[in-house]
Amino acid sequence: MATTEPVADDPFARLRPMLHGFDASTRLEDFAIVTFAVDPVRLAEIVPLPLEPEVRRLDDGRQVGFVSAVSFRDVDFRFAALPWVRVSFFQTNYRAYVRGPDGERAVYFFGTTLDSPLVAFPQRVWGMPWHGGHTTLSTDWPGEGRL
Repeated sequence: MATTEPVADDPFARLRPMLHGFDASTRLEDFAIVTFAVDPVRLAEIVPLPLEPEVRRLDDGRQVGFVSAVSFRDVDFRFAALPWVRVSFFQTNYRAYVRGPDGERAVYFFGTTLDSPLVAFPQRVWGMPWHGGHTTLSTDWPGEGRL
């Protein structure tokens, strides 16, 4: 049995482990990220130890941490055990940029909103801080029309 599968018909694509059971696969579209500079001391109060905010100095000299809201559309989301059941929905992740105890950069997720009844699965099965919510994304790019 194969333990890896190609990601795409691309000679530079990496191989990934074969998916099994409740491993999931999806394609992300309409990806939007909004990042906010925040007080790193206040951020340190809400991220769990041993994580620490990644602190950067802005051009004006302020030391800041960063948090983001990342919205996107999951397209053809499916579990390996049920590959014929495919759903699409919007998702927004709320996260902070941190450093782990080894000093490595990481991302800490505060929570997620999912515009799908499937939100019950990560809540109940995996114990993740996901919440139901309604998401609408629209854009108006000059010369590109509306999405």
